[in-house]
Amino acid sequence: MDSDICNIFSFRQQIEGHPNPSQVICENIIETTLGENQFDIVTIIGSTLEESKQYENVLDKCFNLLKDKGYIMVMDFEKNKSFEDFKKVISQSDHLIIDKEAYDTYESLSFYICKVRK
Repeated sequence: MDSDICNIFSFRQQIEGHPNPSQVICENIIETTLGENQFDIVTIIGSTLEESKQYENVLDKCFNLLKDKGYIMVMDFEKNKSFEDFKKVISQSDHLIIDKEAYDTYESLSFYICKVRK
């Protein structure tokens, strides 16, 4: 967890004038102070899941934050967790992958973005 990155993202939301800015919360998801069932969308970006060393636990915590029929947007690198492995994790839950886009222009940096419904 990097508070500088959180501050930069929050600042960018302000200066770019997003019509629906994100709420940036910089805390440990495993020990979150946030209540359950209060967000429409939770975003997990980049190496977050890999660096947590608690892949499925982090996903579960994020799903708990969602309102019914809310979504998690996951962006991950193939080198961290392949889409096939991610799909296996989701298939063992009650959640559903709604959409997936793959970006593989550069093989060493290939990644995917998934929209997963609670």
